[in-house]
Amino acid sequence: MRWGPCKNTTDVRAFLGTVVQCCSHIPNFITVAAPLYKIVKKDVPFKWGPVQEKAQSDLKTLIESCFHTRNPKFPSEQPLVLAMDTSWRAVGYYLYQRDEEEPKHIYYVKFNSLLMDDRQQRYSQPKRELCGLQRVLEQEVYLLKGCRNFIVETDAKYLAGMLNNPGKMPNATINRWVDYIWTNFFFELVYKKGKTFGPDGLSRRRWYPGDPIPEDVRQGGPQEEELLELETFYEDIDSREGYYNQIMDCDTLMELGHSEPETQIEVVCSQTVYVEIVEPKDKEIITWNKEEPEEYDNDRRSEYARKQEKILA
Repeated sequence: MRWGPCKNTTDVRAFLGTVVQCCSHIPNFITVAAPLYKIVKKDVPFKWGPVQEKAQSDLKTLIESCFHTRNPKFPSEQPLVLAMDTSWRAVGYYLYQRDEEEPKHIYYVKFNSLLMDDRQQRYSQPKRELCGLQRVLEQEVYLLKGCRNFIVETDAKYLAGMLNNPGKMPNATINRWVDYIWTNFFFELVYKKGKTFGPDGLSRRRWYPGDPIPEDVRQGGPQEEELLELETFYEDIDSREGYYNQIMDCDTLMELGHSEPETQIEVVCSQTVYVEIVEPKDKEIITWNKEEPEEYDNDRRSEYARKQEKILA
């Protein structure tokens, strides 16, 4: 509802592409939206005036009064569907679920658009699509994590190859996104043609007053993380292999080899240990007598050894 005035034909098409998803709930949709459809026709100069602004305002008012979202139904035979599209400007998506008795009836859960910051706008399109999927899932993690009957609709065919072959990705950032997606979400990827894909308009929506701003954009660009001193990680790095061991904090038995002596004593003393100490009856005292070494008997030497001794002498 925060969609402001359109500045060019692309903005008008993005707005109409989003509003048309709700046309079945809006009476006389074509009549109300006619001024907007007129200025996006071929060979018609773009002109945004009071007539177009009134048509946009009327559509938003009708959507607010006639169209209502609802929470998804769990459990349900109908899957929860996430339709998403990514462009250089933003990633747009909406969530919906079909009615169990009348599958033709669609209940929308949410519409949203997430802006791309300057760094993400410079990504290649495949990397931008994967980044958009990761951002959407992270944004809706409270709703989608743990959902088993879940479908993701996208117009990017190559997204399936990127998700199913993480070892072939040349970038550690991409591998980290794939790892986050597969370890937290369970879904089926479905391809949709881009010409009639609903989220396409949301992905091309520009920023309007009242929209949330990404952290990087708000602070004027990507912010570098504060580097920590090496001493901070001394207790977390394996001195033998050199790996960073986070599992040590979860396993008490493994902590014994990497904790302080006081902690070791507390853990050992918390268990019952039976120890039998046996002392020897007679303590033998071993002494070492230093004596001069005896001379070697020359008669025991071989003839070859004697010849060698004469030569060396």
